[in-house]
Amino acid sequence: MLIGPFELLITSAVDRERLMIEINLDGQGVAEISQETLGEFKLEIFPKREGGSWFFDCLAFQEALDIGIRRLRDGG
Repeated sequence: MLIGPFELLITSAVDRERLMIEINLDGQGVAEISQETLGEFKLEIFPKREGGSWFFDCLAFQEALDIGIRRLRDGG
């Protein structure tokens, strides 16, 4: 699912009980939203592959986070 410049992927990892959302930008992982405890959402932000900082529109990223959390709440 594309949200502005971000791609959201719903994934399931063997070492996790619940679904998670990967947020990608330009083919790179930017962040992951997980919900290990029901109703408690955690955000892990990844570094850029080539180093340096990420720069992107805050409102677009916030929209991606909001939609990702909503998808996890709804069960995928």
